[in-house]
Amino acid sequence: MQSRYLVTSYLGIQISVSYLVGAGLQLKNDALRLGSHLLLVTLISLGVISGVLITQSQDWDYLELKGTPISENLEIAPILNKNKQPLVISDSTHSYLLSLSYLIDDHVRFQLLKENDLNQWNNKLIMPKWKNQFSDIFIYYPRQELLDFLVNKYPRFQIKKIHKGLLKVVKI
Repeated sequence: MQSRYLVTSYLGIQISVSYLVGAGLQLKNDALRLGSHLLLVTLISLGVISGVLITQSQDWDYLELKGTPISENLEIAPILNKNKQPLVISDSTHSYLLSLSYLIDDHVRFQLLKENDLNQWNNKLIMPKWKNQFSDIFIYYPRQELLDFLVNKYPRFQIKKIHKGLLKVVKI
């Protein structure tokens, strides 16, 4: 189950724990009040430690590539839309592609690839045929492995950076 559906449960748990700690801090018994103080300090410390560990981990955000694609896509979509019949090749994550798909016109075509699947890349990436079929070929947020594959397989094509996450394939 996705976390967005569990927000109400998380909120209920937090309110319950807050009430428990708050009620414990108002007790007249010194031992119980000390226990509530220790619980409060422990919860705050664990929250800080958790936050530090999460931000230090390599894949702390669900986008896998760090950052949000939405601001970049607002700049990339007009570039794609102004071309007559563009093809966008990508092995990027679904979150990047979905946010882009809402911003582009119907004439933009996609060729989506699995990450590090050389057999699929060999079968689906046919640059000479596409160069005649599409007005422009773009590569959207590619991983380095895909770029290396394209450079090695098609040395007659040059890859130029158009935008931060967008490259254009140009025939030499």
